[in-house]
Amino acid sequence: MSTDKKDKTMGQARLRIVVFAVAAAALLVLAVAGPGNHRLWPRLHGLRAAGVMVEEDATGVVALAPEGSGAWRMFVNGRSHSTLPFGGLHTTLGAAPSVIHPAPREVAIIGLGSGDSAASAGCRLDIEQRITVFELYEPEHRLLSALAERNDAPVKLVQMLRDPRFSYPIADGRNALDRGGRLYDLIEADALWPTSPYAGNLYSLEFFALCARRLNPGGLVTTWAPTDRVKTTFQAALPYVVAVGDGSVLIGSRSPIPIEPEQWRRRLFDPAVIAYLGPPRVHGVWAEIAGAQALPPSPPGQMNRDLFPRDEFHSPD
Repeated sequence: MSTDKKDKTMGQARLRIVVFAVAAAALLVLAVAGPGNHRLWPRLHGLRAAGVMVEEDATGVVALAPEGSGAWRMFVNGRSHSTLPFGGLHTTLGAAPSVIHPAPREVAIIGLGSGDSAASAGCRLDIEQRITVFELYEPEHRLLSALAERNDAPVKLVQMLRDPRFSYPIADGRNALDRGGRLYDLIEADALWPTSPYAGNLYSLEFFALCARRLNPGGLVTTWAPTDRVKTTFQAALPYVVAVGDGSVLIGSRSPIPIEPEQWRRRLFDPAVIAYLGPPRVHGVWAEIAGAQALPPSPPGQMNRDLFPRDEFHSPD
């Protein structure tokens, strides 16, 4: 190599080092001068920093924001996700199939959120249960555990986190069902807005069919069905479907689901279940399941597929 070319190469190398050093120094200044996570993330969420609990790791950013009178709202990656204390739709999603099934011992919940659906699925204290709660975002469990240490923590949340029947693997729930090989008596995907990013993975024909394959005989799959396409898709994957309440909660199986409201009422109003859920939630669940109806086969219609999750894309057709 000639002297001129050698000098030019060395000059370019020194320039790259200088540019890198300047960029590194600028990043260091920004890191030192910028707000910490507990100031930055509440601000980006549009939340007042006082009282907001926030955790971040490689799986995502999760925040718990107080809303007064003991209420909390969970945000996941900036989007409102679920609330505390427990009650309403999430309680129905967890408790309804647990009461309808004669003896659900193996339970899989996809999505922890505030914990309401998972905790409600554990209402059957008359049998020995194992409840596996798959959650993709690890900070959710850490934040809920931190909240449970407070004097003003929701009592039912503390009860769930101390219950030895529950386990909380950090995993993609769909992938865990696909690769795990275990069979379940209940599988429930926690309510997720169908337009949320990647929500199509939990509302597709392929997902519901996977759940059906992972059921024990007589097992039940439960989903929130906020759109006609979710309903059509669910019915295409599971031959027997019962609609609960206004029809936005669907419970499906590979075998007929007996409509036995008196049996359900007896299980639900068991003193141990009332103590576990609390009277308001028990009465709320009963109001939803008392008039449950088996659905006739769904006529052909638009469905959500893995490669075309229409609801997630907000597709008009």
